[in-house]
Amino acid sequence: MRAPSSASRLLAVLLATGCAHTFNASITAQQPEGAAPFTAPQQQRAKAIAVEIGRAAGFSETDLAQRLEANRMATWPYHYFMTLGGEDFEQSTVIVFGEIREDRREIVIDISDDYRGEPLPVTEKLIEDLRAGLSRAFPDASISVQRTRKLRTFAP
Repeated sequence: MRAPSSASRLLAVLLATGCAHTFNASITAQQPEGAAPFTAPQQQRAKAIAVEIGRAAGFSETDLAQRLEANRMATWPYHYFMTLGGEDFEQSTVIVFGEIREDRREIVIDISDDYRGEPLPVTEKLIEDLRAGLSRAFPDASISVQRTRKLRTFAP
């Protein structure tokens, strides 16, 4: 029986060590059919809620949203209005994005962790607190949370 080649062993090592799961949660506030779109003050309210809750969870506002918006592809139907980054070691891999759809019918707060497949307890609390805050601020909107876990080859 032939021994595995060096290339096969290297590929196996890379696949075993280079794959990781990443976690994402999207909290969406969507206006009901026939309702007015979100206004600029409502967008600012969503931002204030995210920043306030984020600060309590150890996050601070970053300028990434401005840079992303400046480089946004014209075909992307969302505009970035806020980003938060984790301040402590564990939360430093988590980023929070605030986006509003071009037609202003949907506000999305995304929480991503590119190093973990499952949220930390503090991230889990952040997700629930953001969902509850948006529910209180926009009682007529439909609020949903979608969680995804993806396998990323050669993830950090």
